[in-house]
Amino acid sequence: MHLTVEKICLGYPIPHILIQPTLTGERKNKVKTNARVRAVPLVGIALEAVKRHPEGFLRYYDKGNSFSNAANNFLLANKLRTKESTVYSLRHEYTARMRNGAVPEHIQRHIVGHATDVHGTYGAFPDQSNFDDRLAEMAVHMGRVALPFDMDVI
Repeated sequence: MHLTVEKICLGYPIPHILIQPTLTGERKNKVKTNARVRAVPLVGIALEAVKRHPEGFLRYYDKGNSFSNAANNFLLANKLRTKESTVYSLRHEYTARMRNGAVPEHIQRHIVGHATDVHGTYGAFPDQSNFDDRLAEMAVHMGRVALPFDMDVI
């Protein structure tokens, strides 16, 4: 869990987080592949959680197992997951919701950090020139597949 204040962008027209390496300082971290470096809009419960924790989640920095245990217990206690699902499986479930919600494949790949498929970059975001428009497009699709939630669980 490497979400720090520097990677949280709430003051933008489309609030988002940056998933990218930190190359300097005491909190250096890497990403697995270049495809994983991306901006992801915040919508629904994710936006509300980050608004309440705009400094990030430093107690879990570089403690993925601690975060997974705490998140799994929280989600289970608040009936946001079943005993069969885990924090890790939430990514797969979200991908399935995007696919079932007809979210374009290039947006699905960008949101979850997958590289382009064998068809190359057709339909992918070609450059950074329309960053705000791309974030807005992703946010619309993500909002359509966001699950309802109770603000009391945040």
